[in-house]
Amino acid sequence: MDCRLTEAEINHLRRLIGWVACEAGQTPEELIATVRKIAPAIKDVSEEGKARLVEEYQKAEAIPKYVRTAIKALSKAIQPHLGDIVDGEAVGQKQLPSPNVEVSGRPHLGNIKEN
Repeated sequence: MDCRLTEAEINHLRRLIGWVACEAGQTPEELIATVRKIAPAIKDVSEEGKARLVEEYQKAEAIPKYVRTAIKALSKAIQPHLGDIVDGEAVGQKQLPSPNVEVSGRPHLGNIKEN
């Protein structure tokens, strides 16, 4: 069976994979590695902070392995189609002109004298 996706369907799939990957976050092992890496920079962690770390670990552990496997497999499948994602809703929308700002970052006042 040959399944071909349109460019729009590929963009939807890429967005879906990205959203799910962000929601899933790091694996428990990756989370532990990250905490170990940043631990020397953090002197004292509050009890609240420790509780948040435990909570994040539990959330990461609750993500089913098949979801993480699917994210990895689908990401590989769309790899050849990577490129810019064009938001169809934003295409054709007029953008506001950029303000007339000098290099100094101050507004250009034209012929108006500053006090």
